[in-house]
Parts: sequence; C-alpha cells; structure tokens
Amino acid sequence: FHIVRVSDKAIRIVHSNAELVRNGHGTPLRIVGTIQDVTERRRMEEAVRESERMYKTLVQQSADAIYVLQNNRLVFVNPAWERTFGYSSAEALNEQFDLLHLVAPDSQPVVEERFRRYATGAELPLRYEMHGQRKDGALINLDVSVARIEWKGKPAVQGVYRDITEQKRSEEVMRQSQKTESLGVLAGGVAHDFNNLLQAMLGHASLALKKL
Repeated sequence: FHIVRVSDKAIRIVHSNAELVRNGHGTPLRIVGTIQDVTERRRMEEAVRESERMYKTLVQQSADAIYVLQNNRLVFVNPAWERTFGYSSAEALNEQFDLLHLVAPDSQPVVEERFRRYATGAELPLRYEMHGQRKDGALINLDVSVARIEWKGKPAVQGVYRDITEQKRSEEVMRQSQKTESLGVLAGGVAHDFNNLLQAMLGHASLALKKL
C-alpha cells in the first residue's frame, strides 16, 4: 500500500502490484503492473476498527455485567461480570463451569425453561428479572437483557446483568413506609370515630344521671 497525491492535490491510498517481464533469454523487457485506489475501502476498514475499539472500551468499562453465551457455555465475560458474581473470567470460561451456579434456587426453573425454549428456536422475552447467586452464596436481584448475536461467525446470545438489589431494597422500604403511613391514617380515623361515639355516650349518660 502507498499514499500518493493525485492531480487535485487530494491524498489517496493505492495498492500496487508489479511484475517484471523478461524475454526468452532472461533479459528484462518491461514492468507490467496495476494500481488500485483503495482509499474508501481503507477508510471503511478503519471505521470498523474504531467502532470495535469503542465497543470494547464500553464493554470493559461498563458497570453492568456483560457476557456472551454460546452452546450453553460462557465464552466472554467483562470485569463487571466478575465483580457481580465473584468468579474470575478463567473460572467462568472453563468448559466445566455450570451456569446454574449463577442462579438462585427459586429462579432455576425459570432459567432452565428459557434454555429449553431457546434450543427449539422459540421467541423469548428479551428482558426479565431473576434472583442470582454469587460465588459466596449471597443472593442478588438481577435485571437481565438478552439479544441474539453472532460470535466468531456462529450464533450466540449476548446478555447484560444489572444488579438491582439496592433498588429492590429501597422499594421495599418505601412500601413498608407507605403501609405504616396508611395504618397511621386508619388508626387516626378509628380514634376520631370512637371519640365521637364516646362523646355521644357520655352525653346520654349525663342526661340519665340528671333524670335520676
């Protein structure tokens, strides 16, 4: 490949190929060659490489756990995946690694059913929630997003695990707070009604005493 300047002063990238032609005695006669302008092709190739670099950076720096699943085994995990589940990438990418280690017992039937339906080519929801399980046994709430992709020329699934454990805890605290507030309002209403009833009873009792 060569970089050349053409008549309009533009810079172009060309690919040249030349061959020396000799006569029957081996004496050089001429050089025959071709020059092909590959500027646009090289720009497109560079754009693809840049896109791949940006994608790799985003995946590696993502706060969400990202993985690629192929033939029911992990073939890629990012650093956030390792932090989320506590397993190293070497452990995760081992052919003997059991994916159900990542799933809490109460969510295993759901995940197993998804595997069965995926194997038959059935359409599945691209987003769902499940309970995950870390290497240390701790349970976590996960929001899962999946998409069908090609990985090294073969069908695969790319997934994103988002840890929503703290979000779920906050929502539960909010629900409990709302329940407490509702009970307080209800108790206040009951007390008010009881006070009104008690005042009426006292009034009748006072009249009865006067008559006696």
